[in-house]
Amino acid sequence: MKYVKYKICIAVCLSLWFAGCTSTRKVSKSTQPEQKAIEKEVAEVIEKHVDVLDKIQDNNLKFTSFYAKSTVVFVNNGKKQTTDAIIRIKQGEKIWISVVPALGIEIARLMVTPDSVYYLNRLERVFLKKPFTHISQMLKKNMDYHMLESLLIGNDFSGFNLIPYTIISDNENYTISFENRMPKTSALSAKNISFNIPLQQLVADVNNYKIKQNSVEEKINNIKFVVFYKNFKMEGLQLVPQDISMWIDTEGNRYEISIQYNKIQLNQSQNYPFAIPSSYKEIQNL
Repeated sequence: MKYVKYKICIAVCLSLWFAGCTSTRKVSKSTQPEQKAIEKEVAEVIEKHVDVLDKIQDNNLKFTSFYAKSTVVFVNNGKKQTTDAIIRIKQGEKIWISVVPALGIEIARLMVTPDSVYYLNRLERVFLKKPFTHISQMLKKNMDYHMLESLLIGNDFSGFNLIPYTIISDNENYTISFENRMPKTSALSAKNISFNIPLQQLVADVNNYKIKQNSVEEKINNIKFVVFYKNFKMEGLQLVPQDISMWIDTEGNRYEISIQYNKIQLNQSQNYPFAIPSSYKEIQNL
């Protein structure tokens, strides 16, 4: 089972604590059963919490390719824009989005890879080509490709460790809180992630362990974003959210985005074409 080292550390700490108690006073026979009951209860709580994290990871959406016809609504400073879009994802490699309004004519195309961002505006005949860090600069928040991909499908951030954490639960949800969540050693060695997540909170359903809410906050920079996942439906043998809504607060500005997936296909062969016409003019910012 995962997190064995973590459980061992907790067990050692508990053992030292109980040892300290027994060294300062003699434990009578009447208190020994009570002490064992406490030890058992603590162990069961630890086991349950570790099991919750395991099941959340096990219920992350697993796929090689993702396809969705969608309706996207974007709100910024009270201005609302609605459009249809096709979203394609090649797991771990690229996100491809084609903006196609009601008439079915593409007006823009976006492709994001772990190290680059490409954008075409067919109406203005311009393009943008930037390193991935351009997205972090726009959001004024640390972000990597895998985080962005996870947000679009309702998964947890795969590049970060699962400890330390706290869990509370009620009849409907598990709420898992991380503070100063650090990247995994593999992500550091691959130079994919070089930052921590100061504060993160996940809310997962107690029945299916699917993530219903994911929030990240950087209090120092006054930045916060929250993503909500609703209307889960079966795609093959997996539950996938059909409705995603998010808001981002950064330096006093709020951006709101909602995505409704109208049709989803998993693990189908698909293309990710992106060619920049020679007549298009390069721009530096959107």
